Amino acid sequence: TPDPKVPYADSLGELAQLQQEGKIRHIGISNVNVAQLEQARSLVKVLSVQNRYNVVDRGSEDVLKACEKAGIAFIPWGPLAKRPPSATGAANDSLSALEAIAKERGIGMPQATLAWLLAHSKVMLPIPGTGSLDHLEENVAAAKLRFTADELKRIGYAGAEPCDHPLVTQADVRPVGLDGAPVLAGADRHHLEEARADVA
Repeated sequence: TPDPKVPYADSLGELAQLQQEGKIRHIGISNVNVAQLEQARSLVKVLSVQNRYNVVDRGSEDVLKACEKAGIAFIPWGPLAKRPPSATGAANDSLSALEAIAKERGIGMPQATLAWLLAHSKVMLPIPGTGSLDHLEENVAAAKLRFTADELKRIGYAGAEPCDHPLVTQADVRPVGLDGAPVLAGADRHHLEEARADVA
């Protein structure tokens, strides 16, 4: 996050120095606007940007688009939108539409929200926290959900079709079974079961 008391170029210069010294490998920035992103890119190689972004709060849409153009990973913090008590207007309509679609599909809102983020941009990289293995499996399963073009329009998606996100084509993301959980390979399932036993 840019420190208002320190020139942004100075902060970036320190990161560049640490990188040259081999103390850090990659540089990511957070809570920036487009101008700050472009300034950072003129000084260092930016691997990722982490800004607040979800179906309700799309204030960083311009930064997301800049990341898409440059091929930079966009990490949305606060990805699981919650309804603010005073939420009104288009943002509230989007959340209501997503809630309705989740109910129609018989899935939870966290899973629906993650699926929407992945459909929204190919550089989107959600990193939701989880406190249980069940929730971990639900999060992984979100990568296999596909919203129709009509559903995305109901949510307020800017494009006509969902994007082809590279995450959902990776070999370590398994198809979703009839129970809604990801169908994991034997080794993956074994590790999960071991972890379940440790938690128990």
